[in-house]
Amino acid sequence: MMRGVLLFWMALFTLPPAVAGDTQLLMFELPNCAACAAFEADVGGTYDQTDEASVAPLRRLPFGSDPPGIALNGEVQVSPTFVLIRQGREIDRFVGYTRDEAFWMSLNRLLNQLD
Repeated sequence: MMRGVLLFWMALFTLPPAVAGDTQLLMFELPNCAACAAFEADVGGTYDQTDEASVAPLRRLPFGSDPPGIALNGEVQVSPTFVLIRQGREIDRFVGYTRDEAFWMSLNRLLNQLD
């Protein structure tokens, strides 16, 4: 019995992102990125508690990574870049971070495309 439970949890956490969650907000970031640090200070600590996170949980990825099972529409060229994906395919993206108001406006523009 315990082995079955363990195998279930292992399978759940090793599923590709597109299978584990239908819609996600990917954040591609560089270490020591000032805009990324500003995002973290303004939004990052509370994002998981928002309505937007219930629709598109945030998944942070290293800049330049090529996440398996995700079809991006093009190369990520700016850090941070936020990419909305659904079922493993890019819906749209926005680049950079200046202030929280601009982030929420840009994110809502992306989320409105899911309807």
